[in-house]
Amino acid sequence: MIQLKSVSVDNWYACTQLNVTEEQKKSFPAPVVYWIAESKVVEDFQPMAIYFDSDLVGFAVY
Repeated sequence: MIQLKSVSVDNWYACTQLNVTEEQKKSFPAPVVYWIAESKVVEDFQPMAIYFDSDLVGFAVY
C-alpha cells in the first residue's frame, strides 16, 4: 500500500538520503534537504514522505 506521511523528526534524515537518477536531475535538480529547509520558511510548502508498505520510496512537496 502506498502512503503519504508528513516529514517529521522521525523520517526527515531518511528523506534526505533519497536521490533521483541522473536523467531525473534535469527536472528535479534540488536535493530533498533543500525542499525540507525551504518548507520551514515558506509556509505554503508541505513536504511529504512517500512509503510503499513500511519502506520510504520517495518524496514530494506541494
